[in-house]
Amino acid sequence: MNTLIIDTSNNKEIKVGIRIEGKERLLKQKINYQKAQVALPMIDELLKQQDLGLKDLT
Repeated sequence: MNTLIIDTSNNKEIKVGIRIEGKERLLKQKINYQKAQVALPMIDELLKQQDLGLKDLT
């Protein structure tokens, strides 16, 4: 099972991760503007790094 993790609780940093077979891979980025504009490219990058697509998430 692959699970996407998005943490926008901090106004100065966003975290995007994926959990694959119990192991987490995480990207962090400092932000000072709209979170959605940062989160979507991060999700895309993370999925590409793991050779996954949206269809592979639960």
